[in-house]
This record gives sequence, C-alpha cells and structure tokens, in this order.
Amino acid sequence: MNTLVHTNDLTIHDITGGKVERLAAMLDLMRALFPQYAHNLPRVRQRAYQAPDADPRCINHQWLAEVDGNAAGLISFKYVHAYNLGLLIYLAVKPEYRLPFDDVPCRLSEILLISALDQLQIDAQWSGRRGPVHLAAEVEYPELVERYKHYGFVELPVEYYEPPTSYEPGAFRPEMEAGIDAYRPMYLGVFPARGVAIDPADGDTLRSVLLAFYVEHYGLPEDHWAIQRALQTFCQES
Repeated sequence: MNTLVHTNDLTIHDITGGKVERLAAMLDLMRALFPQYAHNLPRVRQRAYQAPDADPRCINHQWLAEVDGNAAGLISFKYVHAYNLGLLIYLAVKPEYRLPFDDVPCRLSEILLISALDQLQIDAQWSGRRGPVHLAAEVEYPELVERYKHYGFVELPVEYYEPPTSYEPGAFRPEMEAGIDAYRPMYLGVFPARGVAIDPADGDTLRSVLLAFYVEHYGLPEDHWAIQRALQTFCQES
C-alpha cells in the first residue's frame, strides 16, 4: 500500500520502505500522542527506511493520516506469519480530528482500524495463508476498551502485562529481566476480521495472541512468567 484516499479531505500514507517524506510529521505526532513511548522513536524511524518485510517474522506497517494536508492520526501494526494474526502497535488521533467526518459516518480511528484489517487480509494472501486475519491489541484504559467495543473489539478474560522493552529474537536472558513493577497492566483483546465472530473463551485464540505479542513482538521466551501467569488466569476465568 502506498496511499489510500478515503475522501477528498482524508489521505493515509504508508511510512515504510523508504517512503519517508512524511516521516518527520509522523515522529512529531508520536511525540505528541505517545510521550510515554518516546524511547521507541528510533525503531519507528528504522522501520520507515526498511522494507515492510525486512523482518522475516512479520510485515510491518506505519500509516500517517492527513486531513486537509495536516497530520491528524496514525496507526502502526504488523502481520505475524507464525500465527496468521495482526498486532496493533500504535493507534491515535489528534483530539480535533476525533469526531466523525461530515461525509463519512465513522471516526478516523475506526477508518484506520478497518483499513488495517483489510491490509492484513492482503498480507495473509501474499504469505500464502488462508482464513480471516484478526487484529490483536493491548489497551491501557478501560474507557478506551469501551470505545473500541463499538468498533467490534472483543476483550479477552486474561491478566496481561505490557513488557517495558522488546528483545531481538533469541537475545533474552534471565539476567536481562526487569522487575514486575516495570510491567504495566493492560487489557488484551481482538478486533475480529470483518464478518467473523470471536469467542473470548477460546483458548487457542488466547494462546495465539499471547505468543504473537510476547514471543514474536517482545522477544520473550515461551516459559516467561508473564505468559504463564496470563494462561493461568485465563484457566481460572474459564
């Protein structure tokens, strides 16, 4: 995907594969909307210069939404080959652009999510995979969980913690482990592929989401305490 135009006013730009004309605008928006993740800006910059499939484990996407030529929102997500699953990394819209457009009956955040789900189906086909592709997400605030439920978000009944950093594949060692206080509690859930229902009590779905995030994205080993704790709390809830 290079550029998607949804209306005469809204354009979504892909900021990967060397398409860096709007990289500075995306980085500025990241600093404003995600100050707590400022330490990840070098990775955003690196991905902008790399091919989306530079990492053989996944296909990365970084999109910047412009309204009337102004940076309005962003979404970053990846397709994980091993689990035929998408992971939402960042999604945010500037406050002044959060209401629905006059000629589009949904919010910009929903437009970005729908577009990402469509792109994930393309990624799966390109990878030779079949079946629907869902988009898993970590969510920090309960108010945002409720908002996302209007977009189809299905919350998973599990105790989940966001790691403070990520590691290169196979690089994690126990001595590198941060204390539990460095892990932030989050809500975990899935935006289903369009027209597909998800059972939040399905253990296979939960395991795929957990391993896609913890192992493929954060680089933690499968026996890490956070994974085992999540699986244990899921079993208690089921």
